[in-house]
Amino acid sequence: MSKFFITMQNDVLESDTLSERAKLLYAFIESLSHQKGYCFATNKFFATNFKVCKRTINRHLVELKNANYIKLETVTGEDGNIVRCIYPLQRQGGMTNMSIPPCQERRPPIDKDVNHNNKRNMKSNISYESKFGIKWD
Repeated sequence: MSKFFITMQNDVLESDTLSERAKLLYAFIESLSHQKGYCFATNKFFATNFKVCKRTINRHLVELKNANYIKLETVTGEDGNIVRCIYPLQRQGGMTNMSIPPCQERRPPIDKDVNHNNKRNMKSNISYESKFGIKWD
């Protein structure tokens, strides 16, 4: 499994109705759903990553569904295969829109008029000498 991080909404983290592993599974589903708005990972994929059996994953998915944190839907793909889509839901029941981590949303925009630290503004033929006689370019 590649290295990445996941975020968890406060209402999920503070939920008294969800088990700890179900909370972690929800965060994992949400992180896999950023690109398309849904996750199509199988129970086997989750079981391998969590090092549990597929029945345990199924139990946690039912737990999340009953608490209205996810919506499960099966669709038939273009190749005729049936695919399960898992949609992470907000507590209010709408689709989540956390495609950009909150820490990146708060960053100020980059000022395009800033000229410092630009290679084209640096002169490459200047050499410097310290008061100790050490030269560097």
